[in-house]
Amino acid sequence: MGFERAGFETVYATDIDADSCETLRLNVGRYFNEH
Repeated sequence: MGFERAGFETVYATDIDADSCETLRLNVGRYFNEH
């Protein structure tokens, strides 16, 4: 989220931790893949 504010674009995000996955799903949305 801080990177996007700095001008970077998220193209893909992934994680295996359940809490992290929920945070990413809410903040990154369509670019998120849970493993």
